[in-house]
Amino acid sequence: MVNDRIVVGGTLDASAPNGGDGGFIETSAAKVSTTADLSVTTRAPNGSTGTWLIDPVTYTVAASGGDETGAALAARLVGTNIQIQADSTVNINDAVSWSANKLTLTSGGNININSTMTATGTGSLALEYGQSSANGAGSTYTVANSAGMYIPVATAFTWKKGSAGNTTNLVFANDNLRFGNGTQASLNSNGLLEQPWYFDNTSVVNGVQRNAWFKLTFSNYALNLEVAAGGVGTSDWNRNGSILGSQTNLAGAITSKSFDISKFKEGTGTIVSSINLGFGGGETLRIDNTYTLAAGASFVKTVTNMTNTGAATASNLRLWVGTQDDYVATRDSQYKIKGNLTANGFEQIAAQTDQAKALKVTEFNNGTGAAILFYSISSGADTSFASCCSFTNATGINPRSSAIANPNAEDGSYALFIRLADLAVGQSGGMTWYYAAAPAAQLTAAVTAVAQSSGAAPAPAPAPAAEPVNNIPLLAAVAHIETGANHSVDESRGEHMRSSATLTQPSVQLGIVNNAPMTIGSLDVVSISSGRGEREGTVQGAATPMTSDRSANNDTGATDSGTADSQIATQISEQRSLSGEARIFVVDGGINLAVNNEGESR
Repeated sequence: MVNDRIVVGGTLDASAPNGGDGGFIETSAAKVSTTADLSVTTRAPNGSTGTWLIDPVTYTVAASGGDETGAALAARLVGTNIQIQADSTVNINDAVSWSANKLTLTSGGNININSTMTATGTGSLALEYGQSSANGAGSTYTVANSAGMYIPVATAFTWKKGSAGNTTNLVFANDNLRFGNGTQASLNSNGLLEQPWYFDNTSVVNGVQRNAWFKLTFSNYALNLEVAAGGVGTSDWNRNGSILGSQTNLAGAITSKSFDISKFKEGTGTIVSSINLGFGGGETLRIDNTYTLAAGASFVKTVTNMTNTGAATASNLRLWVGTQDDYVATRDSQYKIKGNLTANGFEQIAAQTDQAKALKVTEFNNGTGAAILFYSISSGADTSFASCCSFTNATGINPRSSAIANPNAEDGSYALFIRLADLAVGQSGGMTWYYAAAPAAQLTAAVTAVAQSSGAAPAPAPAPAAEPVNNIPLLAAVAHIETGANHSVDESRGEHMRSSATLTQPSVQLGIVNNAPMTIGSLDVVSISSGRGEREGTVQGAATPMTSDRSANNDTGATDSGTADSQIATQISEQRSLSGEARIFVVDGGINLAVNNEGESR
């Protein structure tokens, strides 16, 4: 296991042809190589297939110069599950495609996927990395931009980081939003997101502080999809032709499917689900859903595309996404408002005939609880909502006839709709949409984030840098001030705070940036003057709005003078006093008082 190697050839048979489960085969050495004639089987026609464990220090799958080719590895996966368990690194440098059994890549360090891996049929993939330590710190798996990683169903992939880590399914989740119960794969067999949940540790509802995950659809319902093709399409919205829906007949129309997980890692990133559909009118279309969830985001971005894979133009194409039955946090009845996102945020439409590309759903109508934003940036998108508990209730109503808002809480369904242009063979068209959820008090921030991500509102300009003041040093300057007077203020009389002090250390250069006040403890400082030797230094502040001149003693080299640009309003609810030695730190213009051992300002 340190220096030697094993070359594996011939036949290794641990099958169970007469019943029971397949057996276990292990080939371990510092280096494990295979010959072209190798045949491995752990099949069990009446039980579970066994596993072949390859256990070297490192292992490389490559077209040449490696330990095994991608084609050879794929051929051996026909007869057995395979686990490549390297003490150090696993490298996939040659394409691997298999249609049965499980390939597990286990590494004490990193897994490098530099060529495409494709599992189809009943094939599956597991990645275990950083196994040389409990938490896997410093280890990862990477998929090169030129490579892909495909699985046939969302349940055909797991990952594990560190020897003490959990084996995790394809869970799409961050600290704010997740899809599914947190342990199940986040996409279903139709390629759609499982039930949405949001995390709330902010809201106080009926006097109770929330600190939990809350679901956003009824029961355990996933999000819904309907697609339609053919029929008379003289009006944009119509229910003609062949309609396939996830609540009804979509699953039966799927001819093949695939999931691209090459840009997914540890809960976030991008997942692409693809399903090929056959319609009753003879059209064949591929539906691609590209889901992106960033770490820390309160929304998932989805691009749903339809591609004509048939032999003739596909016409009257329509698309709906949404839910058949909503349930927001604790309530099965909610409030809904149709509108649009503008530079001012969410704005309700004025008339039913207006286009509404956004829908806001709230648990309550008083600004508490949970809130959802459902929004599309696509030019032809529109929203509708109706009663529960069928998705066709929301898709079966023309968005321009759907109500603008419901004044009373109602259980219901809702949808985003778009009519696509006719697609020639090979052409694509679709809709980009966002699903955001947050505590109601944070919805404005979530709306802003969605608007900025989608381009509906410009990102805020960066704050201008403060103009430098020549008399404020870049490094900390310290002055010991022995105060000779108490500092006090009485809000009822609106008295000014003033202190006079004698500097016992060499003068410190001070100034106020851009006429803006600074704060020392509870004081809003509007002027600072200081001198050398025994000259008096003054710190002046105010408890009520005021305008003040600013000046500095000539001995400090300061030349800043003039009138403050803004008034200062400070609310102080009690008399305060300060006496004794004070140590003031000046760093890049910021002023802070030192504290004593009890944490009190000195």
